[in-house]
Amino acid sequence: MAVPVAAGPILLEVTETINEPYDESQERWGDLRGRHAVDGRLHEMETRLKQMREELAEIGHWADHPAFPDLTGHFKHIRELLAETERGVRQARERRFHE
Repeated sequence: MAVPVAAGPILLEVTETINEPYDESQERWGDLRGRHAVDGRLHEMETRLKQMREELAEIGHWADHPAFPDLTGHFKHIRELLAETERGVRQARERRFHE
């Protein structure tokens, strides 16, 4: 069963694969197909995570104020989680590159 999923400006179709083997050649991402689509998706995820982390750092600077001292630790923790996730996506993409 195909389910449409919005991913930014791109509409994806997520296919239920309970009893179906994964077939990378069926992947689609924008104009990309197959392996290039998977690589493009990973690259886009990595880029967006980096953007989110940078935007959050800017907001964290706004929160660095005596009126609300409890916020800066939360922003730092979230930035660390985003950086860790970004590294994981980058490592997955690099592993695919070396396959």
